[in-house]
This record gives sequence, structure tokens and C-alpha cells, in this order.
Amino acid sequence: MRPDATVARAVEAFLGKRILIIGDLMLDRYWSGTVDRISPEAPVPIVRKLSAFANPGGAANAACNVAALGAGATLFGVVGQDEAGRELQRILSGRGIDCAGISIATSRPTTVKLRIIAHDQQVVRIDDEDTTSIDASLGADVVKRAGRMMPGVDAVLVSDYAKGFLLDGVVKGIISEARRYSKPVIVDPKGADFERYRGATIIKPNRHELGALTGLPVRDHAETVHAAKQLLRLTGSTALVVTEGKDGMTLLRPEIAEEHFPSFARGVYDVTGAGDTAVAMLAVALAAGARLSDAVWLSNLAAGLAVREAGTVAISRDKIAKAIDAMGRRNGKRRPGVGHTP
Repeated sequence: MRPDATVARAVEAFLGKRILIIGDLMLDRYWSGTVDRISPEAPVPIVRKLSAFANPGGAANAACNVAALGAGATLFGVVGQDEAGRELQRILSGRGIDCAGISIATSRPTTVKLRIIAHDQQVVRIDDEDTTSIDASLGADVVKRAGRMMPGVDAVLVSDYAKGFLLDGVVKGIISEARRYSKPVIVDPKGADFERYRGATIIKPNRHELGALTGLPVRDHAETVHAAKQLLRLTGSTALVVTEGKDGMTLLRPEIAEEHFPSFARGVYDVTGAGDTAVAMLAVALAAGARLSDAVWLSNLAAGLAVREAGTVAISRDKIAKAIDAMGRRNGKRRPGVGHTP
């Protein structure tokens, strides 16, 4: 259990902070139904659709988590000139997210991931996307517009899903602009090119992403720590936070012993979007002035709450506060009203 006063102050300070989120936007669609028989045409289940819903995914999900934590979210990304793009922007606007930084491309579709669920199990996922790189001129314009906003934000979150929006020039330009104004940059990486993230304050890979970035094995915690130390040295970041699934999270900093955080997850229903929740909490907590160790603890808690729910979800500030209160009660340290909305 973290110290009551420091964690409580961090959560209370979330309100009013502003985070700039930049990255790959997606719309996560879900069709839910039942399976009663196998198709006579092929050995596949026939799903009878009963309901459907959609949630923001990728960087859009990270932005929703930022907003749910009580911070202001300004989102940069690209969608297509299509119904999915319009639906995504409607959902985001309805959640209080500033979508003025979203560009509309006529030459590419909005990235859509359709998950078909039957009896609480995913049957298949269908991806509709174009992962070719955006035009360099659009990338330069994004950096220019985001740069103008830097003085008014408290932290920058880069959510890379390798869908073509985050060109090398965009990532490096955003990091450069943020450093110019002394704003922390938290990166959720993708791919094997660690150089593009050089200068970021914190890089938050999962084990698979860490293996891709270093070319080293990451089959267990010990191998993960070894690979993470290599990546920390190569990138020159202030810190590396590795999410390790059921094994929790590990924080690494230069010249400081690594700090491990066991997972809070007691029952895992769905890991979809948990990484977005974790990186959003990191950004908001750091923007609120939390100590790095406390920010990682809160990030680990938020991810543990996210995997208990189906689909991409935004973990609210109230849920975090209630979880902390419950821990306090179990430890005999009641903290009435920590962070709750009246």
C-alpha cells in the first residue's frame, strides 16, 4: 500500500491538468451474440447478433482515460472521411475531449477493429485499416499546430500503434517541442526503432514491445529487467516503465535500483485497452506533480481495474479513489472522501 497522503494529494490534483495526446486513432466496434450451431458451409460457428456498441480505441482510448481521470484532453490524430470517423469524433466530443487536432484524410479509412463476441468469448476480430504513412506535409502541420499548444499543457502522451500517423518526423518533432517548453513526454511505443523515441521522459513498453525494441528475450521478469536496462541506456530516457501483464509493472531509472509493482488484477476479463489506461494514468499523475514511483503505482492500479471489464474502458478518477479507499479500510486506515466527486 502506498502512503496515504502522497497518493491522495496526487489524485486530488488531477482536476484541471491538461494533457496533449497524439497518436493513432481507432474505433473499436463490438458485436455480441450467441452461438447455437456450426455453419454447414464451413467448420465455423454461426453467431446470431444480439447487440452492438462502439468505443474509442488506440490513442482515442488513452484520451478517454485522461478525461475520465478529470484532466483536460486535447487529441491529435487522423480519421477518414467516413461514417466511422464521424462516429468516433461524436463519441470523443461527448466525453469532453478537444478534437480540434484531429485531421480528416480523404485518401484513407478510419481504422476500425470489429470484435465479434459470443458467450463472453471473442470469436474473431476484423480489422479495416490503411497503415501507409500519412503525407509528410500533414505530419509537419501536426507538429506545428501541436507546438503552438505546448505552453498550455502539463504533459504530452504519444500513443504509437504503427498505423501510419506517427511518422519519425512527427514523433521527433513533438518530443523536441515538448522539451523546448519543459513538458514531460510519455511514450507508448511500437516497432523496433527505439531512436525515434530518444529524448522522451518515459517510455512505457509491454514485454512484447520491449523485445521488439531491443531484440532481446523477455520471457520472464529477470529477462525483462535485463532488456529494459539496455533500452534505458540506449534511449537516454529519464525512466522506463514496463508493463508485464500478470506480473505487474517495473520502473527503471538510471543509477537507481529497479522498483517492481505486483499486479492488482484479481480476475482478468479482458486486457483490451489496458495499456492505454496505464499510460494515461502515468501522464495525468505526472502532470499533477506525483512522484514517479507513485505515478507508476497508480498506473498499475488503473490497469488492474481496466482488465476486470469487457472491451476498451476508461477508468474514472472516482473508481481510482474508491479502490484506494477500499485498500485503506482493509489496512485499517480509513481515508474518507479521498478524491470523490460530490
